[in-house]
Amino acid sequence: MGQRIDFKTSSMITLSILPPPNPAPYGYYTFAKLNGPSTEGDISSWYVETDGGEGIVFSATVRDNFFNACGGWDHIFQPWTSTQPSGMYFYFGLQVTVLGYNGKITGNSTFYVGQGGDGTRYPWWAGGADFAISGNHTHGTLTVANANKASCTNVTATVFESQNSNDVHEIDLLFRNFATS
Repeated sequence: MGQRIDFKTSSMITLSILPPPNPAPYGYYTFAKLNGPSTEGDISSWYVETDGGEGIVFSATVRDNFFNACGGWDHIFQPWTSTQPSGMYFYFGLQVTVLGYNGKITGNSTFYVGQGGDGTRYPWWAGGADFAISGNHTHGTLTVANANKASCTNVTATVFESQNSNDVHEIDLLFRNFATS
C-alpha cells in the first residue's frame, strides 16, 4: 500500500518532483507521483502518492540523509509536532517554481519531504535551505529569491508560510508577501 501527502499552496506555485541524485542517497524515494493541481480561488491542492515501497525500513540513516539534504535541523519543520524524528522511512525532493502575476517564472527553490515516525503516528517533515523555521519547528517560512528582475524590478523575493495543521499528512505553503527593495 502506498503513502499519500497533501499540499495546499498559493496558486502562484507550481510543484514538480525532482529526479534522484546520482548516486541516490539511502532512503531517497524514486517512485513518487505528483497529482494536481486543482485550483479554487488562490489555493491549489496537490498530492503526492508513492507506491508500496517494498523493503522500506525505518532508519536513522534515512533521517540523517534527509537532514543533510535540507541543510540541517534548522531548516526542517513539521506542522503537527516539534520533535525530531528518531528515524525516517524515506524522503523525496520537490521543485517549487514561483510564477509572477504575468505568468513568468520569478524564482525556484528545492525542498524535501520525508515520512518518519513519532509514537504511533507517521507524520511528514519538510525542509530545505530556503526555509526559516520558527514555532519550535512547527512553522516554516519559504523565501524564494526573485531571479527575473526584468518582470519585477523592486521585488527581491516571494515569501510563503506553512500553516499549522492537525493533519499529519498535509503541508500547506501559502503566500505571505513580496519582499521588496
